[in-house]
Amino acid sequence: GALVGLEVVRAERDGGSVVFGDAVELEAAFGAKLLHPLDLKAAIVTAINALLLPIREQFESKEMQELIDGAYEGPREGSSKAGSGAG
Repeated sequence: GALVGLEVVRAERDGGSVVFGDAVELEAAFGAKLLHPLDLKAAIVTAINALLLPIREQFESKEMQELIDGAYEGPREGSSKAGSGAG
């Protein structure tokens, strides 16, 4: 599978942390109920946040903020066709 090294952090009383090397290993553990759904969810959230972090950091730059501000300005006066129905 495409998954490489998903770490599931758990307390020792819950079986301790574990790293799954691939999707097959993860699926087998989940299917055998060795991995609680909430533990899997937390690990997936952490992994997705780690993947998105560089993108978020780039969007914090002044250049990107200016681009975002320009892209989401309100409509210019007179440019809206809504509400101009014939009546």
